[in-house]
Amino acid sequence: IDLSPMTIWGQDDRRTYFDYTYPWGCVCRITNAAGGVGSGVLIGPRHILTASHVVEWSDRPELIEVHRAGTTSRAVAWDTHAYAFTRVSGNPTFSTVDEDYAVLVINERLGDSFGWLGTKTYDSAWDGEDLWATMGYPGDLFNGLQPTFQLRMSMDEDEWDYGSGRAMTTAADMKPGQSGSPMFGTWADGFAYAVAVMSSEG
Repeated sequence: IDLSPMTIWGQDDRRTYFDYTYPWGCVCRITNAAGGVGSGVLIGPRHILTASHVVEWSDRPELIEVHRAGTTSRAVAWDTHAYAFTRVSGNPTFSTVDEDYAVLVINERLGDSFGWLGTKTYDSAWDGEDLWATMGYPGDLFNGLQPTFQLRMSMDEDEWDYGSGRAMTTAADMKPGQSGSPMFGTWADGFAYAVAVMSSEG
């Protein structure tokens, strides 16, 4: 069974932004060689976190644009390697949605210039807490060329967790192009940490 492409829950809370400061300047627009578009975020000097189904999983590289806004990007790179627990092609299913994440290794150390988010394992004690922000490139707004953000979103770990990963649910607004958008929070050390990525609606 395929999951749906994503939806808006009630009022659309997504807002465009032009903030280049950390962590907002770490957002990435990803275009694969087949023309598919998704979102991601820098999580290391040469590492991008995204959804597995955003990646084409061929020998053709993905184009990475750091904080693209309209016709300009702060930097451009290509991935040289891609890693995932499961190579998800097409829409995720109920059995792969919790494995729908990937890390791309890019050919430039862009994190040295823009910073990067750390990662943390999600703790179910955070269920229902409005702790999270997200940013990405929804295709239904500005042709997917302008980053948007949402603040004070909550997540809950899905009790129907079918695969080997961990699936969460959220009422954050999502549309195609936001696949791979990070769900992240800022800790007391001042750094932002991603705990999940956007995948699909079910």
